[in-house]
Amino acid sequence: MGDWKMKIDVSDLWSKYSDEELEDIEKFEEVRNGIVEILRGKNKDIEKIWEEEVAYEFESIVDDLENSDNLNEFNDYWNTLYDWADSYRVWINTVK
Repeated sequence: MGDWKMKIDVSDLWSKYSDEELEDIEKFEEVRNGIVEILRGKNKDIEKIWEEEVAYEFESIVDDLENSDNLNEFNDYWNTLYDWADSYRVWINTVK
């Protein structure tokens, strides 16, 4: 797994439905909300490891994810989260 400062595992939700199935708004919202809940559960850990500005960046990205209306928008913000995670050595596991 490399030299990562933190791991966030969303694999159970990430692999629950195919992209085609996530076109259904109810399934999309279920997965989106579940992933956001997992990410929000890491806020305190992030605040302990990094300074306030880094935690704020993370929270802002999670807010964007939470407010995404469809899979394409979610994926755009997800790419932003991945870039953030790479910068701060956070492993986000999406594979079961």
